[in-house]
Amino acid sequence: MSNIADIGGANVERKIGKASVRDGIIGTGVAIDKMLALTGQTPVVAVQVVLPTPEEEAERRARHDRLDAITATLAAIEKQQNA
Repeated sequence: MSNIADIGGANVERKIGKASVRDGIIGTGVAIDKMLALTGQTPVVAVQVVLPTPEEEAERRARHDRLDAITATLAAIEKQQNA
């Protein structure tokens, strides 16, 4: 894989006058992804999920409850005006 990356990097340098660097980099990425797919390898994907603390969750819930109350009040006003 590193060989393909090296070749791709050389191609970016060689073709800089013909294509934008952005296009060369995208093409290199596509080539690497294809090589990984064809060889059955998968790229490592790091996923990080940050869960709220119980205090943050309680604060979020309280905020949503206040917004729900405002929405209910506005819906009641609209209903009275349309009646």
